[in-house]
Amino acid sequence: YLQDENIMRKVSQKLGGINPEMMKQLTAINESSVSLHDAAKRGDLQKMQEFLADGKDVNAKDFKGVTALGYAVGHDQLSTVKVLIDAKANINDVDSAGNSAVHFAAGYGRVKVLEHLLARGANASKANQQGQTPMAVAQQNKQQQAVALLQRHGAK
Repeated sequence: YLQDENIMRKVSQKLGGINPEMMKQLTAINESSVSLHDAAKRGDLQKMQEFLADGKDVNAKDFKGVTALGYAVGHDQLSTVKVLIDAKANINDVDSAGNSAVHFAAGYGRVKVLEHLLARGANASKANQQGQTPMAVAQQNKQQQAVALLQRHGAK
């Protein structure tokens, strides 16, 4: 029953629900960046700078095996991508499957991010652990603009 939201709402109401003050606090927590990875997803540059200034590892992987740069690329946060690269984020290793930031940008069709990564010297042809290159990922996901951009950069 835990996956049935309607039943869980009814149970919550029977138990008294959540008081307005608690709901306000829960909403504030939900809308804030609680980790470097969250800040990267949201494009929260101020919070991200705070995490980096506090010594958070820019290349740390979360419980899913993804780095903050991986999330920034996936969520199309170009400004965040730039800050993370300047902070020495590894553009050629953003998850535990051996994908690079170029794989993510190509696969999700993040063309402006992809252009920036390639301009910063990212490897356009690196294969992941499954042997797929960014070109293969872009083709698989029907990201034609990404395919064309990779071809212009000599990707295989």
